[in-house]
Amino acid sequence: MPSSVDPERLAALGVALDPLRAAAREGAEEALGHFPETGDRKTQSAVDGLLEQLADTLRAVDSEAAELVARLRIAGQSADRAHERLGDERVQDSADAGGFAPRERWSR
Repeated sequence: MPSSVDPERLAALGVALDPLRAAAREGAEEALGHFPETGDRKTQSAVDGLLEQLADTLRAVDSEAAELVARLRIAGQSADRAHERLGDERVQDSADAGGFAPRERWSR
């Protein structure tokens, strides 16, 4: 049986990715805003191409981080539901045995 995943830790990881996403977006915009003029057509074309590639790469980082945040959110929701089911089963098992098991969020 796989180990339990704490949904709050997944959410915290998703939140921790926000600065990465913001920096990647800002970096892409900044890279596209800096088009130095070299004076030579071939050199200019190469510099422009590199800046566009840099911006594309940074946009891809933002996009992949956004997808990871979405996956973490889904995994956290699934873990929450699994913890709730596990909690329900533990409450029922305890009640069947004549004991008492309070309903609580399983965070371990």
